[in-house]
Amino acid sequence: MTGTGTRDGYSWQEHEGDMAALLGANPDVVKGRYLAITATDSPFPFALPNGWRATGGILHTPRIEAIESLRPALFSGGCCDGQYRFPEAYVFDAPPALSPLCEDNVFVAGVGPERVFRFVNFLGFRLSATDAMKDVTDLLWAQIAWMRPRAYIAAGEGRAYSITQNEAPA
Repeated sequence: MTGTGTRDGYSWQEHEGDMAALLGANPDVVKGRYLAITATDSPFPFALPNGWRATGGILHTPRIEAIESLRPALFSGGCCDGQYRFPEAYVFDAPPALSPLCEDNVFVAGVGPERVFRFVNFLGFRLSATDAMKDVTDLLWAQIAWMRPRAYIAAGEGRAYSITQNEAPA
């Protein structure tokens, strides 16, 4: 693990590795839940599995019973001819109603319920924000604040990221 922290009712972790390793070690992050996938590990479009739908540039899954069902969207088992891919997904307890993926400049448009952005594709993206990435990670956290997902998972440049909602005290 290369970094951990907490923010706004969530815990985050940054690991060396890829999405397959992240989900292999933490399958309960997605099992029994619904994903809104904003960036895929394989070139899209690919044949959508049964129950999946693509709306506004976002792939929506049915309830996930096994992490293997997330191929090729989140991990393809190897890095595509030496090119890094950057999968990213938001995890929910129920199917989310999200606006289409926005391709505008996030620094100009800003985040909000009418605009969903992807963040893992920023070169040098890290949750353990350095000064260079602080503006990007602050925008990601703002998007998480209005979406309120159960979790956020992403990978790129040899790192995997998870942000999980903290459980309320019993």
